Parts: sequence; C-alpha cells; structure tokens
Amino acid sequence: MKQGHISDEVWNKLSADDKGSLEAIRHHFIKHSKCSDQLSNILELVDRSYEAMGSRFRNRVNKSVHEYGRYVGELDGVFVIIQDAVHAYHSSNLFPETSGDALSQHKFYRNQRSKATKFSEDAFDKLERVVNWLSHSATTIHEQEELVQLKKDLNNIEHVLEHHFMRTNLAERSPSRAESFVLSVCNHLVWEANIKPTKPLYPSGEKTPLLRFIEVFFPLEGQAVLSSIYEKQKRCPEENRIGAKFTPVDRGQN
Repeated sequence: MKQGHISDEVWNKLSADDKGSLEAIRHHFIKHSKCSDQLSNILELVDRSYEAMGSRFRNRVNKSVHEYGRYVGELDGVFVIIQDAVHAYHSSNLFPETSGDALSQHKFYRNQRSKATKFSEDAFDKLERVVNWLSHSATTIHEQEELVQLKKDLNNIEHVLEHHFMRTNLAERSPSRAESFVLSVCNHLVWEANIKPTKPLYPSGEKTPLLRFIEVFFPLEGQAVLSSIYEKQKRCPEENRIGAKFTPVDRGQN
C-alpha cells in the first residue's frame, strides 16, 4: 500500500486496520471513477480528509455510523462521510462562488421575478378583456365554445404561473459554494451518525476535527461558515435544527 498524500508523521502512526480502511476507501473511488483526469485530485482529497479527521474522530464516526444503523454496506463509517463530502464538494460547483455573489444573484432574481409577475398580471388582464369582448361578437356556437375554452386555457396558464411565482418567492439567498458544502457535511454527519455540528475551535484555539476535515476542501472559508452554522443551530428551536425532520432510522421494528 502506498503512502499517497498522507503525511510522514501520520503514516507512521496508522495501524494495520487504519491502512486497510484507507485502502478500501481509495479502491472504491478508483473502481467507480468516471473521469481519470479527476481521479488523482479525488484520491488526494480522500487521503487528506482521512488524515484531517484524526484517529479519535475516525473511531467516533465508525462507532456512531455502525450503532446508528442507517448505513448498510461493506465499508466503514469514515468511508461514508468522506464519500458524502467528495460528492458535496463537486456538487458545490452549482452554487455561487461567494456569499456576495449569492446575494447579488438573489437580488437580481427577485427583481426579475417582480417584473415578470407585474407583466403577467397586466398581460392576462388584457387578454381576458379581449376574450370577453370577442365573446359578444361571436356569431356561431362553435365560436362561442372556442372562446369559452380559450378563457379556461388562459385561466389554467395563469394559475400555473402564479404557482411558479409563489414557489420562486425566495426569502433568503442561496448558499455559496463553501456554505453549501459545509451544510451538506453537517447534514450527512447527523443523517449517517447522529453527530451534531461542533464549534470550529476548542477553547485552547486548536481546530476541531470537523473544521480540519472541512478545511481540506475549503481552507479559506471553512472556519467562518462552520462557526455561522453552529451559532444558528444553537439559536434554532429544537424542531428546526439539523436532523429534527429526518426520517427515523428503520431498525426493522414493527
């Protein structure tokens, strides 16, 4: 087994079980890789995130995932969390780069939505008046039926658009790349292991394992984002915290 991107200090401390776990995780990503160009970057993330977790946190994750019982598979809990993190990291490309970009995008969308809503209201009001006027000039039963159907169609289209406008009336901006990633990691830790988000730093100023793990993917923004999520979770009512609305674990009980 090769050392890969594991530091010398940590590599020399890894037990045979640790190395077996890491090798199994690497093999999974190698086996399921769809793009050879990205594989080296993925394996680097795997190694660095494995090391960043630290032995004590890895043991906690493995134990919690096993006891919680949501994951059923051949590999361990550390694999589950790293796999989720790698997927979340790649998916984060769908989000704005920074929180400032997300805010600007949100303002733009709300402005466009407001314009579209006003335009839609005016347009349907005018079209309805046209149909009503034409109804008085219809000379055949067929024309009357066509106009009645046209009015129904217009109402259906208007209702569909109103539903879309209501659905897209976003009160808050979307998360940035880093925010979406950290939130996803926190959600998966609760989902898979019932491990709640922690502070980014211990009272001594030392980084927590979760922050070290996050900073492998987002070294600059990780601490601020994790701190924000942790503080929001403290202020949230219990029923609105991460995991409160998750489907309970199916333990095979009737």
